[in-house]
Amino acid sequence: MAKRDPCQVKASSLCERTFNGFVYGLSAATDKRSWANSEKVCKRWGGHLLSLESSGEYLSLDTQAGAEYWLGLKMGKTYSDETIVVYRPKIVELNTKEKQCAAIMDGPILNYDMCSREKQFICKKFTRPFITWWMVLILIVIFFAVGFYVYRYCQKKKQIEPSVICPGDTAKDKKVADEEAPTDRQIHQETSPQDHFSSNYDIPQKTLNSVENSDHK
Repeated sequence: MAKRDPCQVKASSLCERTFNGFVYGLSAATDKRSWANSEKVCKRWGGHLLSLESSGEYLSLDTQAGAEYWLGLKMGKTYSDETIVVYRPKIVELNTKEKQCAAIMDGPILNYDMCSREKQFICKKFTRPFITWWMVLILIVIFFAVGFYVYRYCQKKKQIEPSVICPGDTAKDKKVADEEAPTDRQIHQETSPQDHFSSNYDIPQKTLNSVENSDHK
């Protein structure tokens, strides 16, 4: 006994299914289109033609028995959503110059056909948040790793310059750093042009004495 169409919907409508964080839209038996037009419908719906990752994914969709659906595979390289092919069902018809678009049927079985042929189709879109829990975990690890590196670098620099204040320093550490830091007056004195001039142009005492003796004579 043939399985009834699980999507008793009007033409140009999609029967939605969910599986593993994705939403799938199956066209009704009365809604058959070419591969290109099927992809256009999926884009308007917010997704692309089906990119298949496992046989369990296809079986979860509860498709109509004997029906053949376009999926997003063309020329056997990548899916229309730019997903790399990681799972290939059994193929009954290889892609050729005339038959470049892939359709899928019960099994699942893959069949390449002319892209202009009209078939039912399955759309797929991502519904889970873009940032998943493992992404958050990676970001936390990176944050602490960078913070630890900055802290170690600052501590090494502090050994050379005690006035350096590092993240996480206590009030006592900051007080010590303030005491070690040179004041504006000290900096001014150290770099005073007058001191610089006198240090470079000091006249030897012996020369001054000889000049004074000659004046007395």
